[in-house]
Amino acid sequence: MLLGSQRLTQDVDFVVPTGQTQAARQELRNAGGFVIEPGTLRTHYQGVEIEILTPPSLFKEPYDAETPTIEVQQVRVLKPALILNAKCRSILGRANEDKKRTDAEDIIFLLRWFVNKKSTAAEVPNATKQFCDWFTATYCPSAENQALWTQAGFE
Repeated sequence: MLLGSQRLTQDVDFVVPTGQTQAARQELRNAGGFVIEPGTLRTHYQGVEIEILTPPSLFKEPYDAETPTIEVQQVRVLKPALILNAKCRSILGRANEDKKRTDAEDIIFLLRWFVNKKSTAAEVPNATKQFCDWFTATYCPSAENQALWTQAGFE
């Protein structure tokens, strides 16, 4: 939503550096409005599940305090090229078709976003030619969506 996507989500992912999960939960407690269940440590905000992800087990891409972010409406968001890179990897490892579909929707949204805000292919190494061809054949039946990789600057 912060970047403009209208897709309803079941959860929100917070990525934190390795070893910082407990500190992140404490920060959420201090902020107020967050519910952290005793025992399971499942975290919610106004009924929305918050998943706290750390590399390399729960977030497969490199991430530390120096990883580039942008600020949108006073919220730090992972740089969109890095979100796209992570989505290009995660869709391949999903066992559940619903999760693959939502990843595909996110990838298509990000590609449309990049049409006007160019990225470089170097920023999205998981978007190989093989991946782009597979993704297009699998999730882009319309001619409009089939052209997105090229329009977004990925050849």
